[in-house]
Amino acid sequence: MYRGRAEQWSEYTEKWQSYHEKQLEKAEKSGIINNTVDTVDGSAKALYDKLSRDERKEIISRGQAVDRPVFSYDTAENRAMSYLQNTPKIEGVYDVCSHGTPYSIEFFRQDYPDGDKRAYIDAYTLSAIIKGRKDYKEFISLCRTKGLDPCVRLLACETGRKSEGVKCFAELLAEQLGVSVQAPNKMLYVYPDGKYYVGKRKSGAMELFKERR
Repeated sequence: MYRGRAEQWSEYTEKWQSYHEKQLEKAEKSGIINNTVDTVDGSAKALYDKLSRDERKEIISRGQAVDRPVFSYDTAENRAMSYLQNTPKIEGVYDVCSHGTPYSIEFFRQDYPDGDKRAYIDAYTLSAIIKGRKDYKEFISLCRTKGLDPCVRLLACETGRKSEGVKCFAELLAEQLGVSVQAPNKMLYVYPDGKYYVGKRKSGAMELFKERR
């Protein structure tokens, strides 16, 4: 009898592991946030400084005008941006979504020709966009009223990946905004219901970067 139960438990465990693996594969295939090309050196204004005055104004104005702080599109192969709109909201947390690298995030890349400087933005540019957004101003006001410490959750791949001697995107953003920023240190995988995990087989984590006092 005992052996039979042990065998049943073993069979159950194997089935659960198989199901779990299939779910992870499903998320990888349907909702993975793809990496983009690393184009900057880890400074807050590395890309901003390469833009003309008109290009800077265009990007910041567009980023402040969109309904939500989501700065990339779905594609036929990747619906991560839509999936992330289903991510459960947390009081005191402001979500920003895009595709990313440790030093930049995508900014409506499909709208620009290949190699266009406007297709990716740095931490300084994103901070300028966020600070001017009506929903962010309301968010900060509400946090102050409720006595909450505001935090920006940056749902963009590898933007929280630290390298020795070089500040990552999320760390630079925290300095520019003056609030804490949470971001993934590896690839971000998203399910259709908005739940997500960091790193293949959940090998990563959301890193928290504190603002400078």
